Amino acid sequence: MISLFIGVIAFFQVQTFDLDYYTTQNGLSNNIIYDIYQDSKGFIWIATENGLNQFDAYEFRVFQHSETDPFSISSNIVRSVTEDDEGNIWLGTSQGINKLDPIRKSFRHFPIPIEFQLENQDIHRLHKYEDSFWFITLGRLFQFDIKTEVFEEVHISEQIRDIAVVKGGIIWINTSSGNILRYSMEEKAIRSFGESINSDSYNIFSGLNDEHIWSRINNASLESEGWKAIPGYSKTTRIERFLEDAQSRLWIGNNQGLYYQSGSDELAKINFGEYSSILSNSIKKIFEDNTGGIWVGTLNGLFRLDVQRKPFKPYPGVVSTKMIMGIEESETGLWVNFFGESLNCYSESGELLKSIDLSAEYGGSANLIWAIKHIPESEFDLWLGTDAGLIFLNSKTGQSMKKFLEREDYIPSPVIFSITRADSGTVWITGAANAYLLSGMNGEVVKRVSFADGLNGPLVQDVVSIGDEVLFATEGSGILSYSEKYGVQDWFPDAPQNKLLKNNSVWDLYRDSDRIVWIGGNGGLFEFSEDNGLQKHELGKNQSSDIVFSIIEDAQGSLWLGTDKGLINYDKKDKLIKLYDLNDGLENPEFNRRSVRSLENGMMAVGGMNGVTYFNPEDINRNPNVPKIWATKFHVIEPDTSYDLSIERDKSVSLNWDQNTFEIEFSALNYTHAEENNYRYQLIGHEPGPVETNGSRKARYTRLPAGDYEFVVTGSNNDDVWNEKGDRFLIKVRPPYWQAAWFRILIIATLGGLIWAMYRFRVRQLLEMERLRLRIAGDLHDEIGSGLSGIALTGDLLQRHADSGSVKPELIQRITENARNLASSLDSIVWLIDPNKESFKELIHRCRMISEEMLEGKDLVIKEHLKEEHSELKLPAQMRRNLYLIFKESIHNILKHANATMVEITFSIERENLQLQISDNGIGFDGNQVKYGNGILNIRRRAEEINAHVSINSSVRNGTTIKLQTRIP
Repeated sequence: MISLFIGVIAFFQVQTFDLDYYTTQNGLSNNIIYDIYQDSKGFIWIATENGLNQFDAYEFRVFQHSETDPFSISSNIVRSVTEDDEGNIWLGTSQGINKLDPIRKSFRHFPIPIEFQLENQDIHRLHKYEDSFWFITLGRLFQFDIKTEVFEEVHISEQIRDIAVVKGGIIWINTSSGNILRYSMEEKAIRSFGESINSDSYNIFSGLNDEHIWSRINNASLESEGWKAIPGYSKTTRIERFLEDAQSRLWIGNNQGLYYQSGSDELAKINFGEYSSILSNSIKKIFEDNTGGIWVGTLNGLFRLDVQRKPFKPYPGVVSTKMIMGIEESETGLWVNFFGESLNCYSESGELLKSIDLSAEYGGSANLIWAIKHIPESEFDLWLGTDAGLIFLNSKTGQSMKKFLEREDYIPSPVIFSITRADSGTVWITGAANAYLLSGMNGEVVKRVSFADGLNGPLVQDVVSIGDEVLFATEGSGILSYSEKYGVQDWFPDAPQNKLLKNNSVWDLYRDSDRIVWIGGNGGLFEFSEDNGLQKHELGKNQSSDIVFSIIEDAQGSLWLGTDKGLINYDKKDKLIKLYDLNDGLENPEFNRRSVRSLENGMMAVGGMNGVTYFNPEDINRNPNVPKIWATKFHVIEPDTSYDLSIERDKSVSLNWDQNTFEIEFSALNYTHAEENNYRYQLIGHEPGPVETNGSRKARYTRLPAGDYEFVVTGSNNDDVWNEKGDRFLIKVRPPYWQAAWFRILIIATLGGLIWAMYRFRVRQLLEMERLRLRIAGDLHDEIGSGLSGIALTGDLLQRHADSGSVKPELIQRITENARNLASSLDSIVWLIDPNKESFKELIHRCRMISEEMLEGKDLVIKEHLKEEHSELKLPAQMRRNLYLIFKESIHNILKHANATMVEITFSIERENLQLQISDNGIGFDGNQVKYGNGILNIRRRAEEINAHVSINSSVRNGTTIKLQTRIP
């Protein structure tokens, strides 16, 4: 079979396409590719031997099995990938069916139930029809209902080798014995066509849009069922993979490579070039994306073929590493100037017809040819401007002659740098200091123009006539003009752009079919017309430098510009600019002056450092596909970490104030030269207008202020076809809590509360002070006033007794006691208002003095259960006064009523609670039968004033205990 196959492919053409190649070195999880699929969003999914890959034209996102994650894929061996109507991704794996939620990025597993008694769960291909998947495993046919998630088996008596699903709910079945079966999903009926193939090479495949079946079987009954025979392919070789693309071209793959058929029965083998190998030629999947790109999965990586390729190809036979400085066409052939080496002539097939070395006759400088011009009316039809002067050459005979324009002793330099056809059959040539207008017939001098003496060397690059004015492009001095009236002078068109030309180098002047003059030089591309004056054309992102060496017009009226970064096509009508470089198939990255030429047959020839590129502009297809644009990643950056947030579910993201530095990544899902995709983005609410990225696909924002924003991104494909709708989502940055409305309200309320509290505190202080003053006034009135009144009355009695001559000693004693009581009361009042006596220690000391004074002669025990810090505890004046008066009243009651011989007083503080206990062993009383007097009532009233709890426990002949407890403020 292999021998026969080799014999067949010997007749195949070899076809080369522009291709991209992806392997594990590009981020692919494995080089063994089983399936390729493009989802409704435009992402490419690749099923491999080691995981599932999602591709956005730039990066691969890999999904693999994890033992610790129940929501990961069930197996890394992924055989098949497809999509349902809701956008979920479905997979056939070696461990059953998996469903991927593309938003949550989580998998659900659907193993085939054990009742089907399968030895394994390996599912190679999922064929989707409406709401079901159809697949074969171990030679058996199964259906999986997407809605009910139920498996069913279609029982076939033979082992199934392959199936194909077409419209109408028909499944065609190829059995291992070679029979063809037809199964109707609606009728659930099987019909046999009895075709005994008896060969593994006869696979069956569904065609474009599942309209029909392709195979190599020729059978009239099958043809009536919509079968088509694959043409131009040996029936003795196996077809592993098959694709009918949108253009009805056939793609065939097997273990020997990839083949292509278009417009005839003849197949062409696809050449993978440097990537060809036994493994890369083993084809496992062929897939067409929505732009017509052909994806090929192999055992050694992933290929994408651009069938809308740019048709650049090397001109056959023109191979050199020398600089090409000029291309010209004559009846003899294509003349190519290898600067400093030789002048060669080639046929259209690439045969070298002539190679002319001028150095033998005119010296080595004659091979330094600066300009070539075909002058058909002259006997010597090729005019050459060289370092040795002007040389005439007969293109047919190879005979040459040198032209001396003037006597040699008057020529500062023999260099001829430019040769340009003028009107009325004349030719302009330029030297170092002079320009000459010659007759095109015989080369006689018609006119001589002399430039300024300061122009030395080959400075004049090109010449063009505009009416009565002649323009000269110079190196370093812009453009000079000549007319009979004004002679030679600087060219001053009425345009501000002229300053870009004034002191710059101009390399080419070209007058197009509309008689518009195009100017190319170090300043870029300019256009001059009498109606619009001088205008500069921006080459934009297509040109990293602004140097234009050569300008030529093709048959369609478009300009082709030779630059130092590639070849630019400029569509004058639509103002479209496109750069072509090595990525598009050009042989050269740089195209020097006079190296771009439009040929008589409509073809273009462009020369550089690596030969000549040959192409037909009509064959260049502009990529018309509008790419889908998606924001693919939202990356939050914090000082100590970074992480991604999902923006797919609600097309919005909400951030805290400290998450306001982030980066957004986006992709245009155009897979043809994705590096040439372009983007514009804008954060509405932050940026005044769209931002041009010049190819970058990231937007970064640092310390974005709090607010509500909308991010919008649009993009283009490699040929500047824009998706103006793009993608958009909302971004909300919440303010920090100190900027939030609730926080401001809280601050205002808190400040208001503080002001109100301070006001209330001040009012309480004033009221307390007023009450203190009233208490002091009352105490002075009650204690001091009554005491002084008693002294006064006793004094009056004493005076009357003294007048009568009989003074009673008890009156003097009464005065003395009243004075002492008065002094004691005054001392108590002063103690209560003294700020230096506010501590708990001072209260205890005062109570001790009073009790020792009043209970003199009794057995008195005073206990203190205090920590050291409790002694210095400050007590409010009202609490201190009421505690003192309660204590004094209690001691007074013991002294007056209890007849006690022993009194025990305890001061303690526990858990911020002050406790006072006074116990005696007096006669006691029955609280149920005794009516409380003013003393007990005063004690209770004063306790209420300081929120204290007071209890009085007493019984007849068992003494009395008074307990007081209050919380220290």
